[in-house]
Amino acid sequence: MASLNSLKILDLNLNSISQIEGLERIQLEELYLSHNHIREILPIDLPSSLKVLNLRKNSIASVQFLSKVPGLESLNIEDNKLETLTGLPVLKDLSELILSNNQIFLLGLSDDISVLLPALYLLDLSSNSLYDRLELITLKKIESLFELSIENNPCTLSPDIVQVLSQDYPNISIINNVQVKKLE
Repeated sequence: MASLNSLKILDLNLNSISQIEGLERIQLEELYLSHNHIREILPIDLPSSLKVLNLRKNSIASVQFLSKVPGLESLNIEDNKLETLTGLPVLKDLSELILSNNQIFLLGLSDDISVLLPALYLLDLSSNSLYDRLELITLKKIESLFELSIENNPCTLSPDIVQVLSQDYPNISIINNVQVKKLE
């Protein structure tokens, strides 16, 4: 493992991995673990130097492991088993958060979401189980949020949903891949 200290990018996609360990000693900046069989990650398993983490198509049900990677800038947990974001730690540099195709019915985020995710630029919550549009109300507090995707959720079945959301979230420029605000 000592010879891997200078490794910055590690791609372990499509390897039938069910557990990760020993990576905390490597100064990785990008880690790709999509299409594996990972169910749980312990905070101690991840290098704190991570900036990009892709966990797409696994079986992850919790985001609490993210406490060890406060400098994360891009996170993809698409196609997993998340039901809530309860326990999401402060990720002050996170600008891209992809959570589509999970089972999220409750964000479970505090009113201080602007403290948890102050740099969030893109949020993809499409194809989840969000029934109540009011569940998204805390997102208004993220001033940096530019693009929001929540299509294919029970709360977005109305044909005029993009117009409704653009009124609810006047600071957001792109909603469900539709530009709703002129770019300056």
